[in-house]
Amino acid sequence: KEIKKKFPYIPLIAGNIVDAEGFRLLVEAGANGAKVGQGPGYGCTTRWVKGTGRGQITALLEIAAERDKYEKETGKKIPICLDGGIGGTADMLKSCGCGADMLMMGSYLGMYTESAAPLIDVEVEVRDNSDIVKTKIKLKEYWGEGSARAMNIQRYGHDLPIGFVPEGKEKLLPHKGS
Repeated sequence: KEIKKKFPYIPLIAGNIVDAEGFRLLVEAGANGAKVGQGPGYGCTTRWVKGTGRGQITALLEIAAERDKYEKETGKKIPICLDGGIGGTADMLKSCGCGADMLMMGSYLGMYTESAAPLIDVEVEVRDNSDIVKTKIKLKEYWGEGSARAMNIQRYGHDLPIGFVPEGKEKLLPHKGS
């Protein structure tokens, strides 16, 4: 409510939510869009760390139904962004078919040149028939927003890192080009 009051003309996508009640709370507070998902993607471990969350399609189906109901009541269409768990084109199609209007695909897109992470050259040994040869490969760093690497303790209401439990993973992805 505070953000919408201060910046009423800036579209606001809020979340992450997993049920119809969360959707109603967000849109009644002024959100123009809703992000669905808690802990389903590679980089997020919220489900395991906190024991919260819900299956993506279950959450999406319930929230899409509530979004459609809200649109009938108010005439306002609130777009839904599915955040996490998108591993490829099949997941993209299923997600859009179940009501998502847009998708977040961090680790899927994180392997391309345009992602924010640096490109790293690594020398590895590979077997070529009976020989072991050294070759260079390119990797991209990837980390979840709640990982120790991305830790921003103020964002979570902490002043000191004491008691902060990371809720995300870090990894290296094979670089796939532009």
